[in-house]
Amino acid sequence: ALLLSMQGTEKQLLDQRINRAHATALYTILIFGVLVLFMFWIKLYLFLRIKDEVHERERMDADLVEAKQGLEATNKELESFSYSISHDLRSPLRAVNGFARILESEYGTQFDAEGRRIIDVILRNSEKMSTLIDDLLTFSRIGRGVVNKSMIDMSKLVKKVEADLMMASDHDNMQFSLGDLPDAQGDPALLTQVWTNLIGNAFKYSSKNP
Repeated sequence: ALLLSMQGTEKQLLDQRINRAHATALYTILIFGVLVLFMFWIKLYLFLRIKDEVHERERMDADLVEAKQGLEATNKELESFSYSISHDLRSPLRAVNGFARILESEYGTQFDAEGRRIIDVILRNSEKMSTLIDDLLTFSRIGRGVVNKSMIDMSKLVKKVEADLMMASDHDNMQFSLGDLPDAQGDPALLTQVWTNLIGNAFKYSSKNP
């Protein structure tokens, strides 16, 4: 009876251990299945995310290409427009300037003060218009070039521009004073053009005053 009792107890314990083992195995399989499913969803999410980013990048690249083509077309149109201005406006502008000078030289003595002032206004504005056309064409040519940046001794550059402008015409009644200018990075040719326009305009519009 004792032996049968012990065997029954052992069988119960063995059944319990087997049940626990089965439960542990099922739990382990379940956890493993959940982890596999979770990893699958993560990979799927990353795949879809990367796919979307690739499509977005391709779309952005296509937009950039389209924008670049649009800018190139616009630049060509502006270039064509600039040359059209040069061709179409120079002839009538020269005619206005020429006839104004004829009036000034041949009939200037017949005009009163107001008439002479009007002739002077016509001449000054026609010259200003010619300068604007030249600047527009210069800007158009500069826009097609490559910007080459380097460190520039700005004081030296401005002194050279000033010397060239002084030699180009008579500016004996002017005094040019240059303060300290810091060095700067930029394209020497483009900055030379900037200073030439700036100082040239100062000379031009200050020439009648001591």
